Amino acid sequence: MKALLALLLGLLVSGAPAAEPRPGDALHRAEIVTTGTGPFHRLPLPLTVYQGAARADLGDLRVLNAQGEVLPHAWWCPEATRAERVQQSQVPFFPLPPAAEPGTGALEVYVRRQGDGTLVAVRPGREMAPVPGTGGLIIDATRLPGAQFLHLSAAAGPQPWHAYTLESSDDLEHWLMLKGDALFVQLEHQGQQLESAGSRWSTPAGRYLRLRWRDPATAPRVEAVSLGRNSQEITPPEPLWSAPLAPQDEDAQGFVYELPAQLPLEQLRIGLPQLNLLLPYTLQREQCQRREQRLRRQPACIWQTLARGVAYRLQSGAGEVESGALQLDGTAGAGRLRLRLDAAAGLLGTARPTLQIGFVPRELVFLARGAAPYTLTWGGSGLPADLPLGTLQPGLAPGQPPLAAPASLALTAAEASGTQAAPPGAASEPSPWLLRGALLLGLLVLGLMVRALLLQMRGAGGAK
Repeated sequence: MKALLALLLGLLVSGAPAAEPRPGDALHRAEIVTTGTGPFHRLPLPLTVYQGAARADLGDLRVLNAQGEVLPHAWWCPEATRAERVQQSQVPFFPLPPAAEPGTGALEVYVRRQGDGTLVAVRPGREMAPVPGTGGLIIDATRLPGAQFLHLSAAAGPQPWHAYTLESSDDLEHWLMLKGDALFVQLEHQGQQLESAGSRWSTPAGRYLRLRWRDPATAPRVEAVSLGRNSQEITPPEPLWSAPLAPQDEDAQGFVYELPAQLPLEQLRIGLPQLNLLLPYTLQREQCQRREQRLRRQPACIWQTLARGVAYRLQSGAGEVESGALQLDGTAGAGRLRLRLDAAAGLLGTARPTLQIGFVPRELVFLARGAAPYTLTWGGSGLPADLPLGTLQPGLAPGQPPLAAPASLALTAAEASGTQAAPPGAASEPSPWLLRGALLLGLLVLGLMVRALLLQMRGAGGAK
């Protein structure tokens, strides 16, 4: 009886699930190299962390100090940077006689016939009598369409104040008012100069501008005209790309690829093996739903279409031209992709297309506390423990980058590229079928033990 009891206890202990690991327990770990004084540090995550993470939301990541304490952290997703750029160019201009209006016969306007609309001459008509002074300017803005400001260079004159209006047109006949109260100022006193020679407006200008002086008799003699505009340059964050993925399977429906675990599917590049290929394609992802059927879980999988397009790799006079990256929804997680090619575009032969996954890596921001070195762990269990960035750094404005010193992971070249193998001795999770079998076996042994005890009690009673 004692032997049966010992056997039962051994089976139950061996078949029971392992205890919940501590927060620092994980399959992967690497030292964090910090710079600056801190105490906050920003750590861009390399590809190997995504491939070894246990959760798609990276909730298994932890930062530890030398004493093994878990440090608070938050996430920061780099955004596109916006920079203002000023374009300015000196442009041709043509003086207007006083009270002259284009399109009334008082002016003769000559335009090039090449189609760019550049002005080459503006002069008084034959019927117009000469009038002293300058009525204004016709400014050729075809070199800088959408101009937003103007600067005049003029010789100094006796009158320091000159009011004018600005109008815009695309055909020299229909004019739109841009600025009705502009002012050109030139002041000089004891060698000091004050000049206000520019003007801005909100509506982008057309192909031509018309400047008209309020007092043509005292108008300054303009020597140069410059137009400018402000443009915004948007630079998206640099994506991180996986190694090219070769197809793992091939059938009549297309090529099947295994997705690396936890890589966000934000961008995808299709690599064609030969030049002068043009292939219409359909990209699909396998979606599996589990259905309870008694004690078994049988996955039911379907292929969901993500995108359709044309992949090409062509040789041109300017060099090799390839199709750009495909933009996707960014869903993370392991699974399979299928690339279906249109057979009407031709055959590939023995070569196979490859896929590359691209995404903008997240940055982990943590508060350094305690002694270094600091360690990043990933691949373990546990729920997410990250804080909102505004909580980790109080007072940080929404959308503002975190105020933190840069940090990096001390990885080998293979680890940094995401090609390292699993660490030796990494224990895999026990199969649920093994656990269920162990429990059923324990119940069976327990039943046999109870039956043996009953039989023993009956035998003892009969002997009395």
